[in-house]
Amino acid sequence: MAIRDDIENLEDVITSVLLNHPELVLTEPLDLTLFDRRKAVIHAIVKLSGRGITPDIFTVSDELNDQSMVATLGHLQKDVFGSAKNYAHYLKSLRDKVTDVRMYQRLRDGMKAIADGTPAANVLGEIVTESMRLFTTAEHRQYSFTAKEMMKIMVEKLENTLDRSEEPDGIKTGIPKVDYILGTLHPSDLCIVGARPAVGKTAFGVSVALNVALAKKRVGIISTEMSVDQISFRFSAQMARIDAKKYRTAGFDELEWSRVAASTKTLSELDIRVCDKTVMKVSDVMLQCRAWAMDGGLDLVIVDYLTRVKADNATGNQNLDVGEIATQMKNLARDLKIPVIVLAQLNRGNANRGDQIPRMSDLRDSGIIEQEADSILLLHREEDDDGHQKNLIIVDKNRHGETMVAAVEFDGPTMRWWSDEVRDEQ
Repeated sequence: MAIRDDIENLEDVITSVLLNHPELVLTEPLDLTLFDRRKAVIHAIVKLSGRGITPDIFTVSDELNDQSMVATLGHLQKDVFGSAKNYAHYLKSLRDKVTDVRMYQRLRDGMKAIADGTPAANVLGEIVTESMRLFTTAEHRQYSFTAKEMMKIMVEKLENTLDRSEEPDGIKTGIPKVDYILGTLHPSDLCIVGARPAVGKTAFGVSVALNVALAKKRVGIISTEMSVDQISFRFSAQMARIDAKKYRTAGFDELEWSRVAASTKTLSELDIRVCDKTVMKVSDVMLQCRAWAMDGGLDLVIVDYLTRVKADNATGNQNLDVGEIATQMKNLARDLKIPVIVLAQLNRGNANRGDQIPRMSDLRDSGIIEQEADSILLLHREEDDDGHQKNLIIVDKNRHGETMVAAVEFDGPTMRWWSDEVRDEQ
């Protein structure tokens, strides 16, 4: 098919443009599944850029561990012509042509299945399902959102259901007792926040993100577990002080609707970016954060959560893979000179202890995580002997100060973590 030749030519042109203008890798999302012959080269360019290394024929060859590629890459760089201004167009053309080929092949497979005796109705159902998948793949869906876009999605979701100034000393979480212990989040810090499922990891991330954004900072959120509309509900519930469950049915009374409207206006003006792609390699995370940093700057990144991010070169050893991801998250914080908060799951170790208080050794695949983290916060909620809820943030590692336990507040309906101000005498 001539279209296959077009695809090969486009792969070469895109590779040539990226070798000549490596900064363009930050401007458009790259779906590696679209590439065939140059897939390894494009992946190497993405990984190098994610680590802050400028891709060229030598660094790419080193990344591929194949010095024979120098000549091939040199040819692509010098002899294949493509315009940097047309880079987005080349990617769209490649996406469209690859989709055409995949759809053509699916139709051929369907015809063969019918010829082999499969009922046509069954084949048609499979083709429709495959067609929907092809036309809603990563490159056809938006994964990076501004705060205004996020609030627009939230408002649309609700409608469909119905038919501080700069701080030179670091970033404050907005939870005074935590800020008191940590002395704020410092540039280049990697902060791991661990908890068992349903304790409130995502709620903690949203609480901190909202506090930081309200202080006029720029926040990026990598959400591999929750979609942007779910995240938007969390933000609005905390901002409007409304039970988050009501967002599922839009069951607000008149006063609550006015509070939703007011919170939406405020949230839309905040500098928050959300990427809600479900499957992300660590190089994808680093690349997205660098793109945000280039597009207006970035003060804080929150990743939800650690073990849902995939290693670029999975070894099959979970401990090594998670350790590599933690190391890259620390590198990201250092390279961008911002704090990075990574949410993480705890294993069941604390359930087997008498006090059930979590420790940083309860972090899943914890070895390298403990080494790389500047601070480790463990969230714990339990009822005391009198039936009162205890909400603790255990600072189990603090490179900049003491390890302590902060008794804080957690509001279940709005899923908000907060605390009173710390008095001077404390």
